[in-house]
Amino acid sequence: MQIHTVQLCTQCNFGHRITDMSTEIHMNATMECTDPAPSHREAKRIRTHRAIEDTATALVLERGFQDVTVDDICKPVGISRRTFFNYFNSKEEAVLGSGHRELSQEEVEQFCQQEHPNLPAATLSLLVSLILDPTRDALFSAETEARRKAICEEEPAFIRHQISRFHDAREAVSAAVIRYYERYPQARKTQESLEDEAYALTGVVFSAVMSAMHSGKHTGNLTPAHLRATSATMLKATIDLLQT
Repeated sequence: MQIHTVQLCTQCNFGHRITDMSTEIHMNATMECTDPAPSHREAKRIRTHRAIEDTATALVLERGFQDVTVDDICKPVGISRRTFFNYFNSKEEAVLGSGHRELSQEEVEQFCQQEHPNLPAATLSLLVSLILDPTRDALFSAETEARRKAICEEEPAFIRHQISRFHDAREAVSAAVIRYYERYPQARKTQESLEDEAYALTGVVFSAVMSAMHSGKHTGNLTPAHLRATSATMLKATIDLLQT
């Protein structure tokens, strides 16, 4: 993804050239995986995964989290407890979702292997690959996500849990940016500490993703593909505001 950023001041900036940003954001952020149709085994795995989440969220929304057991979830789906735990580590994970995946050491090395012409763009790409992992698109269900939202509204502790997940993803990406700055000190643009500059950059990018999710709630479109594209649009909007 190439996103040309805006100069923040004469001595301190994250980039330059924004005239063609909108087109490039749209083209790159909406690119989706073009994998072939899933095999019969994979299709069955997807159906079972979605059925477990669908049942878990429906039961918890009806009865409350404490009054639903793993066995209660397994019975309508027609699976054993062993099968349930092949898909999810806990009842909570089935209800709230698996959360973001872990950032691998290989991905960090790939992120740092060459200097990026536009670091905010590369950082956004890395963050959305965790929070909005394209490989999980087939597991998305609008109905399940709507129930999760309702469950979180009834259980404030779950909201804190979700926020903690996002915080962990941001921390992982911040650590990757720190590694990047250590390898390419010439890429730094401020006089702040290495850690503070990395956290400031990921803060801007993280804010764009959160703004995209907030927008998605209002429009009713929370599909991962839409949120990835909107995240890029929100990053552009943030940069335009900073330019102003």
